Amino acid sequence: MDSKNLFSRLKELGHNSKRDELRDYCKQKYELILKNISNCILNSDASDLINYLFKGLIDNHSGTSKVKLIDKVLQTMRKESTSLTHCGDVVSRLCLELPRLPVEHLLEGRASRMLECNIYIQQRQTLWYGHVRR
Repeated sequence: MDSKNLFSRLKELGHNSKRDELRDYCKQKYELILKNISNCILNSDASDLINYLFKGLIDNHSGTSKVKLIDKVLQTMRKESTSLTHCGDVVSRLCLELPRLPVEHLLEGRASRMLECNIYIQQRQTLWYGHVRR
């Protein structure tokens, strides 16, 4: 299954509120999703995609699948150039998930990655506002 079909099906299940099917799909395709998320995270609907993924991933108490997803998304966002709006949408959705994750994962450096992303956004805003004022 190519990544386009993989994520199209995920969006379809998420959009149509088929929660049980979405959970089964995310469980079955998790490794493929994680492997290919970098290809889709730069699309304009990335925050919706992330939202559907978080709804479909069931972590119980471990939180590991969501943490891996957050790490992969943040790695991609740091490497690629995106608009300030797009970056803000994606990071905002990731931040909503932080209180739901186990504290031990946040203490292992995950929170620092979120802070790095927020600093990146602030730097881009400063550069943009500085450019506009000149």
